[in-house]
Amino acid sequence: MELEKISWLWLLVPIVLLIAFWMWQYRQQWFMLKSTFGTDMLTRLIPGFSYRFRQTRQLFLLFGLFFLVLAMVNPRFGGERTGVDLEVVNVVIAMDMSYSMLAGDRTPNRLEVARQNTIQLVDELRGNYFAFLPFAGVAKLEVPITTDLDAIKGNIRAAEAGMMPVQGTSFAAMLDEAYNYLQQLGSGVLVVLTDGEDHGSDFHGSLGQMKQGNFPVFGILIGDEQGAPIPSKDGDSGQFRRDAEGNQIITKIEREPMGELSTETNGFLVVNPGPNELQNLAERIRDFREGGIAQGTYRTYFNLYPWLLTMGFLSLLLYWFLPYFYADKKVG
Repeated sequence: MELEKISWLWLLVPIVLLIAFWMWQYRQQWFMLKSTFGTDMLTRLIPGFSYRFRQTRQLFLLFGLFFLVLAMVNPRFGGERTGVDLEVVNVVIAMDMSYSMLAGDRTPNRLEVARQNTIQLVDELRGNYFAFLPFAGVAKLEVPITTDLDAIKGNIRAAEAGMMPVQGTSFAAMLDEAYNYLQQLGSGVLVVLTDGEDHGSDFHGSLGQMKQGNFPVFGILIGDEQGAPIPSKDGDSGQFRRDAEGNQIITKIEREPMGELSTETNGFLVVNPGPNELQNLAERIRDFREGGIAQGTYRTYFNLYPWLLTMGFLSLLLYWFLPYFYADKKVG
């Protein structure tokens, strides 16, 4: 069994605490009344009142809210994969947002060239599905899979170097995040735009996952082998980043990591591509679909939320309407 929306579980905490406090407060009030007036006097003052009946109603309220929250979480069984022929390709676009992408060895800088290349590639692959995954020292899915090209392009244009909470460049973090998402989708390709520098942990375990999942990696390398200094601030070319000893940091394009990723996963790598090379890359991604590799899978589940919704609503109905059908003449 798995929980589809586990983040909703936190709602159970305030619900349980609130109702527990409510029942405790009501119990204290009831015992105070009994000690003040006695059971016989209360029977005459409040005919038909039952403390146990009131407690039972509160339990129905608790159960109702509990089942409704569980329905939102949606526990489900199964998860077996079923084959399906896909007519589109799921394209996850991972863009390097480390500060080295601000280097000016490409005009105006690597990041702006990456944006332009990505937007052209999206236009070339119009009709497919896209997701946007910026990364640096960590990776985070910014735009889930969509056919809304304006949303993808808008987020690509708005992405800035330094937007990720952890800087540096970790291919392992990016590949893990991409793999987990492509696993959910069942099929797709990963397009990585980067200068090739990798400062993270060893990525070969993550590469193995991509190979096993049959998720090709298409790389677009941007930068120059002579390298360039890294501006200290976005758009400020007069000041550059320095290391701990005060030396100016020079960032250079690195072919080997992305070359290995694309070769091992049956993808393709281009370096500082022009319009024709991007068209060729788009053709190769389309070949991924037409070659049958994009015949992916999806998971089938037995969802419990309809039953939990029913139990929740029945419990709430009992809470609301029980006083009309039940009256305990005894004092609890």
